[in-house]
Amino acid sequence: MRKTKKILAVILAISMIAVYITAIPVSAATLTDPEKLAAMNLFRGDTADGLTPQYLAKAPDRKTAARLLLRFNGLEEAADAYTGTATFSDATSATVYWQPMIGYLKANPGAGFGGYEDGTFRPNDAMTAQAFYKVLLTILGYKQDTDFTWAQTFTFAASKGMTKIASKTGITNADVATAMVEALNATTKTGDKLITALINDGVVTATQAAAAGFNVISTVTGYETAYTMAYGGANPLPATVTAVYQDGNTASVAVAWGSFSTTVEGTYDVTGTIEGFGTITTKVTLTKTLMVTDAYPTGTREIYVTFNMPVPTTTAVTCKFGTAVLAGLTQTWSSDRKSLTIKRGYNYTPGNYSVTVSASTKEFRIEAEKLVEIDIAANTVYPQTGNQDLNVTFYNQYGLAMNPLTMNLQLTAFSPDNASATLTLGRTVSSLNMSGVQALEVGDTITMIVADNATAVVSTKILTVSAAPVISSFTFGELTIADSATILLTGTHGHKMTVSAVDQYGNEYKLRTGNQDISSTISATTPLFITSTDPAVVDPALIEVDADGKLFFKPGAIGTKDGTVTLRVIAPMNPNMTPVSYSITVQKPATISSISVQGLSSTLRAGQWVPLIAYAYDQYNKPISMENINNLTNLGKLRIVSTNSVVIPNGTASDSITGIRYNTTTKVLEVYGASAGLTGISILYDNIIQATLTVNVEEAAAPSQLTAVNLPTVFQKTAYADMTLDNFTIYDQYYSLIGLSTGYRIEISGTAGLTVAPSVLTSTNGTTRITAPNTVGNYDLIFSLKDPSGNTLSTQSMVITVIDSAAVTSYQIEPISNVYAKIETNGSLADKTAYYKPINIVGRTSSGISVQLVYDPATGLPADILMITSTNNSFSFVVHNGKKHLTTTYDSTASSISTTIKIFTGQGEVGSTTVTASSVAPYMHNVYFEQTSITLSRSSGVTKDFLDYLKAKDQYGVNYVLGSANIYYMTTNSSIISVDNTADTFTLVATGACTLRAYFAATDRTVEMNVNVIN
Repeated sequence: MRKTKKILAVILAISMIAVYITAIPVSAATLTDPEKLAAMNLFRGDTADGLTPQYLAKAPDRKTAARLLLRFNGLEEAADAYTGTATFSDATSATVYWQPMIGYLKANPGAGFGGYEDGTFRPNDAMTAQAFYKVLLTILGYKQDTDFTWAQTFTFAASKGMTKIASKTGITNADVATAMVEALNATTKTGDKLITALINDGVVTATQAAAAGFNVISTVTGYETAYTMAYGGANPLPATVTAVYQDGNTASVAVAWGSFSTTVEGTYDVTGTIEGFGTITTKVTLTKTLMVTDAYPTGTREIYVTFNMPVPTTTAVTCKFGTAVLAGLTQTWSSDRKSLTIKRGYNYTPGNYSVTVSASTKEFRIEAEKLVEIDIAANTVYPQTGNQDLNVTFYNQYGLAMNPLTMNLQLTAFSPDNASATLTLGRTVSSLNMSGVQALEVGDTITMIVADNATAVVSTKILTVSAAPVISSFTFGELTIADSATILLTGTHGHKMTVSAVDQYGNEYKLRTGNQDISSTISATTPLFITSTDPAVVDPALIEVDADGKLFFKPGAIGTKDGTVTLRVIAPMNPNMTPVSYSITVQKPATISSISVQGLSSTLRAGQWVPLIAYAYDQYNKPISMENINNLTNLGKLRIVSTNSVVIPNGTASDSITGIRYNTTTKVLEVYGASAGLTGISILYDNIIQATLTVNVEEAAAPSQLTAVNLPTVFQKTAYADMTLDNFTIYDQYYSLIGLSTGYRIEISGTAGLTVAPSVLTSTNGTTRITAPNTVGNYDLIFSLKDPSGNTLSTQSMVITVIDSAAVTSYQIEPISNVYAKIETNGSLADKTAYYKPINIVGRTSSGISVQLVYDPATGLPADILMITSTNNSFSFVVHNGKKHLTTTYDSTASSISTTIKIFTGQGEVGSTTVTASSVAPYMHNVYFEQTSITLSRSSGVTKDFLDYLKAKDQYGVNYVLGSANIYYMTTNSSIISVDNTADTFTLVATGACTLRAYFAATDRTVEMNVNVIN
């Protein structure tokens, strides 16, 4: 029990177990401390008159405070039930009601309220302020003589914000209330405010606490009253909501939501718990039905659609204009496939549209594009020839820019200061321009009127003729390296640099695109001239201005030479502008330059690869990922030289037969032990020795000990048990688990009567059958592990007890799960028998030992089981491979069906189990490469089919036939293995190692296979 839950008992006890709540004022600001507690139903008087002056003037005594602490610690009931005789010498000075509690305190001094050294308890003595603060500190989680001493009570309480009754020589119930309110505002040892802890534990509500004037959460926003969740989709409930506190401040707080079904369709009331507030509720509707939740135009060429769940990649979404299905559309899905943008290269025709997925359709209307606003951004023009852009934007109802060339516009421009000047307004695809301004003078004004005849939208602007701006100052800003890189590398491009220019008016000057304002060619009319101290590192001729006014590094701007250069900008048109410089450092791409090898990570044994403890460094002597070695060039630089190539082979990491390699899965270098022995190895990179080691390769791990055999010990007469190598536990000579290696075998012999066929198990023939005789008794079995020379390495023996039917006293059906409800009614299942579920029945003796039962091949049931039944006729039974199996025939729509299977002997029903089957059609549930690591030879064919190596299971554990649709293939090194996503094949290009990946969009899963290619 949380300690804060017990505070209610503490506070109520202080008020002497009274029952009447006082009336409280409307405004929390006017409440007294006792009234604040009463507002939360925590403080009461001792009569029907409530908090009378007489009651508030009373003083609590020691026995009352002791009961408070017992309640707080959850010990009150135990104290009242105490029947012992030990007690304090003055216990009888209290009434009979108090005797069990006082005796309990004597017998349990650890309860927290002891007596005095003279053996008395003094139950009727008045409680002091110091003692009461000590009780409140205990409630807050602090302990006397651990967190504070008795003498430190007042100072320690003051450090927690409790001081108001410290100077009192005697305390009253009013003082008690004041100290309690102090405590409610204090912080517990665990870090919670005490009032918050009470709300968390349900002692008071947030509403009550707010009414009492505490600054607690008053309301919660930021969540919906209802959510829709798709079957198998993400939880829609927000992890945080917005808490609004009594003082008006807000904060984001976490919500602990209750659970709800994610497998059964329906609507669920879900409760969320918020620390310091309590609970909130919402509804979650779980549906398996895919629906369009909304569809609407977001532009003249764009429709936005939302769905209630992720849309499978195999599900088609169609868009219609009236009844005609639209073709040539571009569909762009969100990453969660719950929203879709449908675009086309020209405007949608106005009219009624609909979007359909599965059986759900959403209708909407697209209106004709219309102008709603004309924005003339220009304020000035310049007395110069040519067209001047006026930065005019025509906005449609979607807030998107319209093409002025397609509009019915009326354009007017004139100067009141020079009526003879001919001003001409022209159109571009995105704006308007003006020519003829050279006829005007600085200071003249121009009235410009733009009207759309179709919508009557008009915009008027007064432009001022100003002297042409000249750049008076220029500064370099921040360099943003392309592709989020942190260093500038040779041969790269696409980088951008912000710059700032100011004209003679003190206004920001946006550099014009291309090299209109900045050029590497100097002339008297060049606004800015840019140079580089080494054009081979940074070529200024390939730096231009983009549409945002930033310097853009075109391809070739960063050359193949590394180094540090200085860019310098001057203003030929304004010699008063101060030249500015910017330093740029260009580095060559980091590549592995050296490898530090510290040794092997573990013992190397013959036939094993063992990781090297190795670290790579680049040409700047900085650590670099070992993954950078994974290409043919770098793998060819990594070489191992062995003084005994029989023990560890020589070669490079790109060879098919070598003693060193890069493991693409673990991302480490590994060394191979070919045979046992001692050898010296040198590891070289780029013909430079990186390390020299002496390596002892131990003998290859081999079976050494047979330690356990998993086989039933009790058989019914003539019953049999099939065994495989999985029934045996074998360890190698190094005490590690190992399988049965080639050449090793397990020989099985038994007492006459037991049949073992075959009697020898090998790594290639690892199945045998043990058959009991038709005679009751005990029979010995001996299992011997032997090496290739026939030497016995280890043995295990066991006794098989054969019993008759009478000794089997009970039966049990093993649980059956993962059943498909439509095995026989689903015509798409190629192999229905794969979905059958075996009925496994276990017999037991009277002592509970399981028995291997004898089965009747005709019925597929144990011989003594006469009948098996199902309470639901959608479930039936078939004999398959000599054993009874469960099958289903269900053609309705419920998500699941259930039955109870019962078995009978001549004595009646002897066992049952409940089975639930799902009606969800089989779908790909798990996909994997059959081998995660494989060696392929180019001599056996260079082109391979991916589907020969990929396997899949459906949700019922049955093999799933993969199609090539929605599988995307990747390779980590196309120079070793290339992939063809059209043909679903991969080609072995050269020897080496790389990783093949297959991405399944339907399950958003990527699987891998490491491939070592040899000739």
